[in-house]
Amino acid sequence: MVHGDYRLDNALIGQDDRIKAVLDWEMSTLGDPLTDLGLLVMYSMPLGMPDSPSPRPPRRPDTPPRPS
Repeated sequence: MVHGDYRLDNALIGQDDRIKAVLDWEMSTLGDPLTDLGLLVMYSMPLGMPDSPSPRPPRRPDTPPRPS
């Protein structure tokens, strides 16, 4: 099962800092669960999160810079 919009603002976090519920299921479907991991990484890259599995997007030499 794929959530389809997995990011931290679609999760309820408890006092123990663990996820208690995942919200916003209207985009869910059957598929590869790694899709949600890829989406979470994609959302974390523009934020410059140092603990992201991919802290910056890969670049080809001819790729234009992202607007700030």
